[in-house]
Amino acid sequence: MLPGFDFSGSYIGTLVHWKLMDWKDNAAVVVLCPGSPFFDVWMIEDRCGGESNWCKKFVIGPVLGVERFWVLQCTKNGEIIVAEAGERIFLYNARNGDTKDIPIHGVLFEAFHYVESLVSIEGFRQQELNNQH
Repeated sequence: MLPGFDFSGSYIGTLVHWKLMDWKDNAAVVVLCPGSPFFDVWMIEDRCGGESNWCKKFVIGPVLGVERFWVLQCTKNGEIIVAEAGERIFLYNARNGDTKDIPIHGVLFEAFHYVESLVSIEGFRQQELNNQH
């Protein structure tokens, strides 16, 4: 279970776009205000007494030469998959500011993080497979 998102006081009177994602094996929410060259990364932080809450960990940007963008996903090594307002898809290295184009054009693009697991999900029932065709 994740704690509720309470960004009150952080974005008063501002329309924000946010995305829940995996950031280097941690749950994170990336928040972007339209027109801003920066985005905020919020992560869950454990507090005393066992409570967890969302805390703003860092701000990334601006991305050199890019005015409007959206964060699609974070890779295992910390590079960020970014879409530039309908123009291009690229990898962004927040540590050094480097970008590397991903040659995908003319399609809507979304990135997902997939993790294989053998852990059963509570509430699902196991079904026997039948070898009949």
